[in-house]
This record gives sequence, structure tokens and C-alpha cells, in this order.
Amino acid sequence: MSDIPVSHKYDSQVYRLMWQVPPGPERAGDPGATCLRGDAASRRGDRVRRGDRVRRGDRVRRGDRVRRGGVRGAGHGAAASRGVAGWRGPGGGAGRDGGLRRGRLGWLTVLVLVVDSSTPAVTAALVDVSADGVVSRAHRCTVDARAHGELLAPQVDAVLADADARPRDLTAIVAGLGPGPFTGLRVGLVTAATMGQVLGIPTYGVCSLDAIGYPAASGEPVLAASDARRKELYWAVYDGAGQRIVGPEVSTPAVAAVRARELGATIAVGDGAHRYAETLDLPVRVEPRYPDATVLALLAAERIRAGAPGERLTPLYLRRPDAVAATGRKPVLP
Repeated sequence: MSDIPVSHKYDSQVYRLMWQVPPGPERAGDPGATCLRGDAASRRGDRVRRGDRVRRGDRVRRGDRVRRGGVRGAGHGAAASRGVAGWRGPGGGAGRDGGLRRGRLGWLTVLVLVVDSSTPAVTAALVDVSADGVVSRAHRCTVDARAHGELLAPQVDAVLADADARPRDLTAIVAGLGPGPFTGLRVGLVTAATMGQVLGIPTYGVCSLDAIGYPAASGEPVLAASDARRKELYWAVYDGAGQRIVGPEVSTPAVAAVRARELGATIAVGDGAHRYAETLDLPVRVEPRYPDATVLALLAAERIRAGAPGERLTPLYLRRPDAVAATGRKPVLP
């Protein structure tokens, strides 16, 4: 779920992605009960209690007692049944909450969508998450600070096509939380929240600066910075192991430079560092310039492997939006 309202005015391209998604679970007599399409059929008025399991091929009739141990009938069952293709969990059920579960052959791989729109780089990627690590399957990135809404949904569609996958094959969604400008950042989080709700899969948030600072760390503190406009920076400082020790914050480049030197930063990285290299007065590493999608997934991998509950995607705006409501009426007559 997300703190960001999903508006009907949002770019309809997000919803066009959903054409491949089977209709949501059908409600039976109990408000919390569901039957999975293709896994069990139910007639109108049939009652299936929350937590009941329905075996594949069983037909639920009025008054029947539902057998346990098959496909999960409530909660995240829909997501779980399609989260790990071709694998059934203990008792014939799918992996709970779409998370990784140990089968006879050990840990299996799950497919995860990653999106980030906190910077001018509009990014969508598909990655495989397994016990061995995170591997990129498909990746699209376009740098355009004024076209987040037009670019992101088609890029999600493109990476799914590149990987020969469909939305229902996803197990989780990872989104960059920013910090970033209001309009651009909102696009990525609304897209992730919408798809997560429609697919019934968990969403996980990661600070976007972490995907810049973490891979740049090499034993010495590093300053990661992105452009905040208004001649300011979004920034954070990371220790030699890539752990964030200060930030994220927003300030002028001069203030960020002073704080970074106080914390022992010896190098700067990110688009903001390139833009204000002279003011920061630190060596600037060429890459990464924008958040790395594979690193975003890597930083959320433990939650994905554990099948952790989905998180609220709370944006890191750090300041009020540029557009504000008028505080009063201007006089028309002199």
C-alpha cells in the first residue's frame, strides 16, 4: 500500500499494463474469503472462510467443507500462486506471500520489478532474486527530467517484453523513495503502488541515494548527491562499507560540502556532484550518476527473500512542493 493516493487522472498507461492481469479473486460469502481463478471455482453465494485452502481442481459448492493443504484461499494467495512459476510449496501450496521458500532443490529464483523516478533518469528493470544474489534480466533508462509520466509505464511494458514475462509473473516490486522533486518522484511511487495493489504483491521502498552511495563506497566515506533544483542538492554521506551515516538531506552545495568534509568524505558521486563539482571541491566519480536498479533490488533482497509484508511507499520529498495554493485573493480594482 502507499501513502500516495492513486488518482483516476493519473496517466492511463499505468492501467494499460494491467490488461495482462487476470481479474482479482472472486469474493465469496465471507468478506475476507477468496477463490483463485483457475485453482478453484465457486458459485455465487458459496462461503469460504478466511485462511481456508482449496486444492487445484476442487469445486466449492454450497455446504461443502473446504479441504486444507492446497492453494491458499485468502490474503496473498493470488500473488503466491503465480509468484514462483512452476513451484508448489509444502502441501501443494504456493510460496507464502510470494517470498522465497526452500523446496527439494533449494532456494528458487523470483522475478522482481524495480522502478525509480527520483532523478531525471526514468528507470524500469526486471531482476531475478535468489539465495545467491540479484541478477538483472532487463533494463530501460531514459534521462528526461520532464517526461517521467510519459516514459515510465512504457518502459515497464518494455522490460516485461524483453524478459518474455507478464505482470502476473512478478513476485514483488521495489521502488526508489527519493529524495526527489515532487512530480517526478510521485510517478514512480504511484506506478509501483498501483501495480502492487492490482497484482496483490508486496512493494518495498529503498532510498534512491542508497543506490548511488552504496556501490560507490570503497573503504572511504563518500558523498552521494542528486540535483534538487533551486540551486540545491539532495545528499547523504556513506561510510567505507556503503552504509548511510548522515542524510538524506537537502541544502545548498556549499553546506553539503562542509558537512561532507566534516564526516571525512573523500569522494563525491551522483548527478548532483557532477553539477556542483567546483563548489563541493571533491574528486567526482563518473559512475554511478543515477540510482542503479540492480542495487535498489539488492538493498531490498533480504525483505524479498523473507517474504516480508509489503511496505507503505512513503516519498522522501524533504521539502514542500514548488506549487502551492494561493493564500488570498488579489484585488481586482485599484
